[in-house]
Amino acid sequence: EYLKDLARDNAQLLINQIFKRAGLETEIVNDSVVTELPEKKYDDVFVQPREKPIPKKSAQTKWEAFATLKGINAKKKKSRMVWCEITNSWKPRWGYMRAEKASQLNKNGESKDWIRVIKPHEDPNVDPWEKEKTEKKERVAKNEHARLKNVARQKGMNNAKRQQDKNELRDSFRKAKFSTASLGNFDEAVAGEKKEKIGGKKKYNALFSKDADNESKQILDLMSAKNPKFNKNAAADKVLNFEKKKAAGKVQKRNSHLKADGKSRKGKPTGNKVANRRQR
Repeated sequence: EYLKDLARDNAQLLINQIFKRAGLETEIVNDSVVTELPEKKYDDVFVQPREKPIPKKSAQTKWEAFATLKGINAKKKKSRMVWCEITNSWKPRWGYMRAEKASQLNKNGESKDWIRVIKPHEDPNVDPWEKEKTEKKERVAKNEHARLKNVARQKGMNNAKRQQDKNELRDSFRKAKFSTASLGNFDEAVAGEKKEKIGGKKKYNALFSKDADNESKQILDLMSAKNPKFNKNAAADKVLNFEKKKAAGKVQKRNSHLKADGKSRKGKPTGNKVANRRQR
């Protein structure tokens, strides 16, 4: 009691000093001391700057931008706390210990949602309460996915996948098909799909045959001959095949910077292209 009286007296002294130094006129209204405060003046007052910058206006979500464009009135955010008519107190709108409406409770305060009517087109073996919970979880997950997409778009992140050309799609399809245990032999064929060769059987030369004897004799003749015979036709064929393969490799390197539609890719020329120019 002593501390209470001391605190009241000190508070009264503090208020009296404020009124006295500010030169405020006081009057008694309904047994209370009342004063009229002066208007605010910033001439002789030091305005302290902000510690942090003014918060920026948050970017609009995809739905807010669409609503603004179409002139749709945005719904106001619902308050978290609501008045419960049963307990006559404030309770959360959602979640644990949420407020129940009077129409959803019976006279004993128990929930009326203990029985559900199954419509003709609904499955009678499905639990309607579990189905309702599952649908709610799906809606929450969908909203969270949309929120993350809005955040990514606001930060300038582009999650769009690059479109694959025809050759890349064909290669991906072939790899996926041959990834099965049967290498795609028992998979359903797509309409218009060409049958691709997985690989031929390896041929082995017979150990005991006329061809094997002839090959062995030819090898022995070459090893024992002092001046081995020079086959001009075989050498010419090898040179021609080598030139053809070399030319085909040049064409392939020259066209490596082109897309499937024939247009040039953007960027600097590759090292192969520079090497080809030097060879020319």
